[in-house]
Amino acid sequence: MFGIVLTPEHPPDRVVDLGRRAESAGYDAILASTHYNNRDPFAVLARLTERTTDVALGPGVANPHDRHPVTLASQVATLDEMSDGRVLFGVG
Repeated sequence: MFGIVLTPEHPPDRVVDLGRRAESAGYDAILASTHYNNRDPFAVLARLTERTTDVALGPGVANPHDRHPVTLASQVATLDEMSDGRVLFGVG
């Protein structure tokens, strides 16, 4: 698998543009990092589900200490439905 981590320190439109370019360049996966000082990675990933077609998507290792596991499960399940099963999920 050939993937890239995009950091939502940039505006969502910029991250989505980079994600579309990554998919066009042949990347298999796009992860949005979940650092504390960035924009919400799940919001960016939701937009990527609408603007990509084949690439796998997911959070770049979600922190179970700052998001409740039930909330994470709900967010990941929603993204998986929106992307027709293209979600990757890492916890750490």
